[in-house]
Amino acid sequence: MNVLAGDIGGTNIRMGIFAEEGADLRILAEWRFPSRLHGQFAVLTRDFLRQRGIPVGSACFGVAGPVRDGRAVFTNLDWQLDEKDLAAEVDLPRVVLLNDVQALALEAPLLAETDLRTLQRGRPSVEGAAVVVAPGTGLGEAFLTFSGGIFTGHASEGGHADFAPGSPLEADLQAFVRREAGRASVESLCSGPGIARIYRFLRDCGGRREAAPLRERMDRGGDAVPLIVSAAREGDALSRETLEVFADLLAREAGNQALRFLAFGGVYLGGGIAPRILTFLETERFRESFLDKGNFSKLLEQMPLKVILHPAAALRGAARFAFRQR
Repeated sequence: MNVLAGDIGGTNIRMGIFAEEGADLRILAEWRFPSRLHGQFAVLTRDFLRQRGIPVGSACFGVAGPVRDGRAVFTNLDWQLDEKDLAAEVDLPRVVLLNDVQALALEAPLLAETDLRTLQRGRPSVEGAAVVVAPGTGLGEAFLTFSGGIFTGHASEGGHADFAPGSPLEADLQAFVRREAGRASVESLCSGPGIARIYRFLRDCGGRREAAPLRERMDRGGDAVPLIVSAAREGDALSRETLEVFADLLAREAGNQALRFLAFGGVYLGGGIAPRILTFLETERFRESFLDKGNFSKLLEQMPLKVILHPAAALRGAARFAFRQR
């Protein structure tokens, strides 16, 4: 029987109906809508299923937050979900919730090389642990273990761990974040809002000059990240430095996770930001920041480091989990 899968992030909600074809998946229908409409989630899901008219036996939703005892509390949305309540609301016999980056981790080692960008080949171990670090609206993290011929995904809220500066500039940045938010977590800088925060810090406290046209666009409101990324591509100095600092922090956090789990199975960078800033990740500076672990640098050289390019990887991971639960 087909399954309904969902990837519920802090910005967008993506859903798809999947069929199994041997070891692979085939998507039969797909839909996407903004997360701000989450109050209508059950109604929109029922409408999606009714309009497509494709039979579904169960559902799995990857959610941007911790899941415990069948209940999910979103990190960056004022929203909670319960498996049993949701199953009744969408009229399905079974609904399973899991962390969205946990779902992404389940799909990562199964992706084709064309759906990945390799930053460091390393010496991969098929049975080694793997980690995913996924900056987007927040910073999601998860890890994979391999046993009995299958990968098992494990959720983490490591993005909310304390940020540790690695340079005088980053120490000043940490103080800036504390003044703004009261606490400096890794997510407060390794995320979309973090990019905007780094930009403001360099502009307001670092004495960097801001281009007037970019300032005008920023003043109109909305998401600053696309503006900063676009300006960086066009050569804007402040925007380029912003993404360089962001890339340094992301590389070091990826290296931290690689050490914590001895990720000889691979270190994967996911989320919506990494594929958009590849020119800042495919640099020797990024790799050096990843490897900057003292005596353990040689160890990290053995770990594959890749960027996930497939836009529906987390959705596919949720579908795989749903098929496992049947």
